[in-house]
Amino acid sequence: TTVNNQTYTVMFGEADGTYNLENSPEVINVGSKRVYYKVTAPNHEPKTGSILITVNAKSLTVTWTGTTFTYDGNAKHSTASVNTGVNGETIKFTYVVKAKSGSSVVNGQAINVGNYTVTATATVEGGQANINNYSLSPLSKDFSIGKASIEPTVTMAGYTYGGTKS
Repeated sequence: TTVNNQTYTVMFGEADGTYNLENSPEVINVGSKRVYYKVTAPNHEPKTGSILITVNAKSLTVTWTGTTFTYDGNAKHSTASVNTGVNGETIKFTYVVKAKSGSSVVNGQAINVGNYTVTATATVEGGQANINNYSLSPLSKDFSIGKASIEPTVTMAGYTYGGTKS
């Protein structure tokens, strides 16, 4: 690149006064980093400065599956999922179930009829594997387990008039 028909050079550094990198330092994970630069060209005064590079968390909406269940004697809870959109990174969830008023958990699980809240904790696998690179919401969901229907089959032996068994 040129200025006044002179080729100029840009050098970068990670400390003020140190310009020993041909490329700007990378900032990959959430956070801020100050990058220093020096521009030089023949017959020109050098120009130095700095810029603050900030990487913000990627905001993602968590999708929840299952909010209403029917009692069947097995543990239930809503499940969370999210697509990071970042190649090679997968977000996994673990869950904690809490009973709402009038309901109860059995060994940390929602089994019986009632109302509950499930809270997810997220981790990242692959890529940078840094959950702080994401802002996830919502991380909890209410759900309920309703009563199962009883459909008994009742049969009785035939009776004759007078109430004696046939």
